[in-house]
Amino acid sequence: MNQNHFIKEIEELKAYRKTRLDAAEKVVMNPSLLHPLLKMCYRFNDPLSSKACWVLEFVCDSDLSLIQPHLSLFIDNLQRFKLDSSIRPVAKICLMMVKDHFSKKPSVFRKELDGEQLEKITEACFDWLINDEKVAAKAYAIYCLYELGKKYDWVYPELKMILVQRIPDHSAAYKAAAGKILKKLNK
Repeated sequence: MNQNHFIKEIEELKAYRKTRLDAAEKVVMNPSLLHPLLKMCYRFNDPLSSKACWVLEFVCDSDLSLIQPHLSLFIDNLQRFKLDSSIRPVAKICLMMVKDHFSKKPSVFRKELDGEQLEKITEACFDWLINDEKVAAKAYAIYCLYELGKKYDWVYPELKMILVQRIPDHSAAYKAAAGKILKKLNK
């Protein structure tokens, strides 16, 4: 598949899970399509960014190592994602990378994510948690921050304070994610 055809496919993509999976499979089978996909992700205020981020989430879920050559640029741009429907998959990708980094199993990202990159992910997650984002993005940020707290002592007290303060004002889904992490933090 050539890049122009792939770009057109993403532009016309519907939100159906199957169409996102099909597009992601094309990238996994032809990694040269990842670069144009990322370029679409980085059109931050364009709805096309959301469609590309949906596909990128499934690409990373299938083979997280594919984003490795683009890691610095991806992390450097975390704060620039503004659309709710882009932030949710980006937050999930951050969670995938951080969980892989701290995994006891052989890990792609244990050596790839340096301290500065982990700090940028931490900052982005706190921003998503504090700002007026959709609950799914907040939930991924909560889980990601819990993982990051294994490295940074200051994360757990900050996370706990934010969750306790904000839990009364949020939805049942937020309360479930926050409650699960608060229970772990209170052990």
